[in-house]
Amino acid sequence: MRFLPNFARRWSVNQEHSLRLGSVVVRIQLMYISILRNIFLMVLLTFSAGYAEEIKFSKDELARESVLPVFKNLKTVLNRNVTLSKRISVGGGAGFVLNEPFNSSLQYGGFVNYHFDEVKGIQARFYLWNQGDSSYTEQLDAGVGKTLGLKNRPRPEYLAIVNYQYSIFYGKVSMGKKIVTNMSLYGLAGLGTISIGGSMYPMGDLGLGMKFYFNRNIALRLDLVSMIYNGPNVLSKPLTIAPNEPVESFETTVSLNNVLGVGLEFLFK
Repeated sequence: MRFLPNFARRWSVNQEHSLRLGSVVVRIQLMYISILRNIFLMVLLTFSAGYAEEIKFSKDELARESVLPVFKNLKTVLNRNVTLSKRISVGGGAGFVLNEPFNSSLQYGGFVNYHFDEVKGIQARFYLWNQGDSSYTEQLDAGVGKTLGLKNRPRPEYLAIVNYQYSIFYGKVSMGKKIVTNMSLYGLAGLGTISIGGSMYPMGDLGLGMKFYFNRNIALRLDLVSMIYNGPNVLSKPLTIAPNEPVESFETTVSLNNVLGVGLEFLFK
């Protein structure tokens, strides 16, 4: 009767091998089905893309009117800390001509502003021109400048101009962790006159500026302005021969001066 345990053992081992083989077969079948399914989906998507239809709508079915939102009492900035509308401001400052060859680069004077609203305003400016010489003139006077007599040239004396000012941007800027100040960016353009050697010449200017407000009534003003005018050409004749030559006898030339300005502005109610 010993063959019965051996038979049972062999039968158990055969059953275990059969189960393992069956499991492997099932896994292969599932993998095969998954591959076939993916291939079928790829073929289906390929052919369906080729048969895509284009849907068109007639013009009568499309909307022909649009309505835009309407805002009443439109305001550019809410809770504006510094208001300008209907206010007058006065100030003073200095300008430095960045490309002046012979004359002193220093200008100084004052201005008055009137603000029509928070954006638009007008400015009247009067500046005196320092009567000194530039460093280039001093260098030339020690050499070839002696034959030109540049010390006797007609000099710019003052300028007066009226500018239209337009505020481009108003906001706040951080000067540090705890310091925040209001600032504005503006453009200006205007017409005026410049006095050179006792004669008046028309001029115009165009520029940009920024204002940094210390409070609602005081601001630091920085400008970069280009001034253009048709004035006397001091190199058109030797000045050593006729130092008191009238300025009208010189040839004229177009001059372009770029001026960097700084000043303080005080606003009044």
